[in-house]
Amino acid sequence: MEANKEQGRAEELKRYSHAGLMEKAYLENDLFDAEKGVQERPDEETAVLRLEVARKKLELFSAEHDNAGAFKFKKFGRRIQEMFEPGPDGKPGIEAGEDGELKMSESLKDRRFLLVNMGELDRFNKEGGGHAAGDAALGETAAAVEKAVTEALAGEGGEMTSDYQIYRYDGNTFMVDIASMPLKEFGALVGKMQEARPTVPGVKDPAPLTVRGLDLGNVIGLVNQVQAELPPAGRIEPGEDAAREIVEVMRRAGDWDLELNKLFTRAERVRGKIEAGDEDAAAFFDNYAKKSFQGTELGTLEGFKAALEEGRYLGAAEDVAVAATEKRFTDGRKADDAVREIIDARKRARDFPPKTEPLEGAETPKLPPAVTDGERALASKREAMEAAEAMAAGATGAEAEAFALKAQAARLEYQIESARRDKGTGLLERGVHYEHLEKALEEGKDVATLFVDMGFLKYFDQMGGSEVGDAALKTAASLMEEAVKLAGVKGNVYRYGGDEFTIQVEGGDAAARKVESALEELRELSEPIPAGAKSRAEYAPTRLAFNYGRADLTMLGDLHDRSVRDGKFTPDEMEDPARMVNAKAELMTKAADVGIEYNKAYTRFELLIKEAREIRRMPDGEEKDQRNMQFNAKKTFSGKAIFAEAGGKEMLEALSESDVEGDELDERIIDFVLEKVAEARAKESGKREVLDALLAAQVKVGFLQDRLKAMSGVVDIQQHRIEKLQESLRKAEEERRQYMEARGSIDRAA
Repeated sequence: MEANKEQGRAEELKRYSHAGLMEKAYLENDLFDAEKGVQERPDEETAVLRLEVARKKLELFSAEHDNAGAFKFKKFGRRIQEMFEPGPDGKPGIEAGEDGELKMSESLKDRRFLLVNMGELDRFNKEGGGHAAGDAALGETAAAVEKAVTEALAGEGGEMTSDYQIYRYDGNTFMVDIASMPLKEFGALVGKMQEARPTVPGVKDPAPLTVRGLDLGNVIGLVNQVQAELPPAGRIEPGEDAAREIVEVMRRAGDWDLELNKLFTRAERVRGKIEAGDEDAAAFFDNYAKKSFQGTELGTLEGFKAALEEGRYLGAAEDVAVAATEKRFTDGRKADDAVREIIDARKRARDFPPKTEPLEGAETPKLPPAVTDGERALASKREAMEAAEAMAAGATGAEAEAFALKAQAARLEYQIESARRDKGTGLLERGVHYEHLEKALEEGKDVATLFVDMGFLKYFDQMGGSEVGDAALKTAASLMEEAVKLAGVKGNVYRYGGDEFTIQVEGGDAAARKVESALEELRELSEPIPAGAKSRAEYAPTRLAFNYGRADLTMLGDLHDRSVRDGKFTPDEMEDPARMVNAKAELMTKAADVGIEYNKAYTRFELLIKEAREIRRMPDGEEKDQRNMQFNAKKTFSGKAIFAEAGGKEMLEALSESDVEGDELDERIIDFVLEKVAEARAKESGKREVLDALLAAQVKVGFLQDRLKAMSGVVDIQQHRIEKLQESLRKAEEERRQYMEARGSIDRAA
C-alpha cells in the first residue's frame, strides 16, 4: 500500500512539477475552506457559489496541464494579463502612460524567460517505437528543466528565492517564467541547461537541447517600438490587448532566436558524430539532418566532412542557420535587422502597413466560411461569461457578492473550455482524447479510434506560408466534424498534435470505417487550399490528403493480453483499475497511430503518380515549368513517406513515366510498400518487444484486408491479384498468430 502511495506521489510530481504541486496544494486548501463553509452555512447562496468557484479553479488547474508536466501556454497569456491588474500594493505591474507607452513596475525588472527546445523528437518516436518514447523524452526534458531551475533558485536554507512556472511553449519547446533572477545568474542557468542531456531507455543518443533567454523588459521595449509606429486609431489598448501583444512579440522574438540556434545545434550534432567516428553518422545525417541542409554546401555528408577538413564548417553552418531563419520569417529576404523585422511583422499582423514594402503575392487564402463545432462551443461559453460579468457590473447591495461569484464561475467555465480545446481549430485537445477514451473503456462501450494524419502540413506551412497552413488545419477539422455527422455515428474529433488528429466513435471498427469513408468522400469534394500573400512560387493550391489508422476492442484485447503475458504490469498495477484503463487507452491509440504507416506510403505514391502524369501530358511552356517546380517541392516533403532514400524516389519516377494502370499499378505500389516497411523494421538495431512485433503484424493484416475489400469492388480485376493479396494476408495472419504465442523479445532482424 505504501509503495502505491509513493508511486502515486511520483506520478503527480511528473504530471504537475514541484511548482505546480505547490499551486495545487494552495487550491486544495481553498476548496477545503469552501466545503467547510457550505457545511456550516448550507442555505447561504454565497457559500455554495464559493464552493463552485473553488471546484472550478481546481478543474482549470488540471485542464491547463499537458502530458509533459508543464502548463499549457494559454495560461501564460492570462498571467501576463494579470500584470495589468492591481497587485497587493494597489498598483499594476504594467501600466500604460497617456501616450500608450507601457511601463513596468520595479518588481518586474528581473523577470526573465528561459526557452528550452528539445531536438530530434522524430528520432525518439522512431527509435523508441512510437509516440510514447517521444512523450517520455519530453517528460525527461521538463524534469531536467525544473531540476536546473530549482537548483539555481535555491537559497542558503533551501528555500526558493523566486517563484517560477514551466509552460509548454510549443510542441517540443518549454518556457520557464522566472519571477525574479539577476542577469548574471540567469546567464549561468542558460549555460547549465544547454549542457543537460535527457535520455530515454531504448533510444541510443540523449536529446540535444537548444536554450535561449528573454527578458520581460526587452519584450516590452519591442512592444513600445511597435506602439510608437502605429497611428492613434490602431494603438494597443492596455489590458487584454496589450497582454496579447506582449505574448505575440515575445513569441516572434523567441521563435526567431530559437530557429537560428536550432539549426546550428543540428549542425553540431552532425559534426560531433563525424569527429567521433560514429558508425551511424551517415544514417543519422540522412534521417534527421539532410533535409535541413538541402541545397547548401552541407547538403551531403561528404560536403559536411569537406567543410570540417577545410575549416569552413562554422561559417557554413551559420550561413545555413541564418538562411533557414530568413526563409521562415521573411520569405527568404535578407534580414539585416532582426528587431526591425519583428516590429514590422507585428504591425502587419495588426493590419498596419510597415515601413518596408509588402511582398507581392497571391490573394490571402479564404478560410473555411463556417466555424467548427468546437469554436461554436467556446463562443457560447464566452457569451455566457460576458453576460454574467455584465450582470455583476450592474449589481449593487446585498446581491452584488453573489453576482460577482457567478461571474467568476462563468469566467472559469470559459477558461476551462478554452484550456481543453486547440486554439487553431477549436477541436478538443490530446489530453481530452485520453480522458474520453478511458471513460468509454471503463463504461464498456464498443469504442474504436480512427487516427488521421494530415499529409503535406509542412508543405502548406513552409511553401504556402503560415496562413495557408492554418487554413489547411481549419479545413481538415471542419471536414472531420462533418464526416462524423455524415456517417451517422456517435463520436468526437480531437487535435492530437501537429498534423495528427483522432476520431473516437461508438460502434467498433464498422463505425470507424464509416467515418473514414465519409471523410474521404468529403475530402474529394473539397476545394484545394488556395495560395496566400506569403506563398512561395513552389506552392500550388493543393487539396487535403489524409492517411488513416484504426484500432478497435478486438485489436486492443490481443495487444493487452500480450502485455499481460509479457509481464508489463506489476501485481499492484494489475489490481488498479484506473491504471489498467489508462494502459489500454495508450495501447489503442498507439495501435491506430501505427496503422497509418502502410496507408501513408500507399496513398502518397498514388497522389504523386497521378500528379506527375498530369504534368507529363501538359504542353511544354511556362505553365508546365511552374507545375514541375511545385511538384518537386511536394516530392521533397514526401521523401520520408515514400522511402525516397531506399529506392522510393526511383520507384516514383519509374511508375510516373510508365503506362502501368489499374490493378497492375496498385500491385506494384503495394509490393514496394510491404517490402520497404519490412526492410525498415529489419534495419532497426537490438531487440524488439513481441508486443511491438504483434502490433506491426496487426497493422499489416488490417492494411491487406482493406486492400482486398477495395479490390472486391473492381469489375475487371485480374484473379491473380486477388490470389496474391490473399496469400500475403494469409502469411500476415500467420505472422500475427506466431507473435501472439511468442514470449519475451525477438531479434529485430528476424
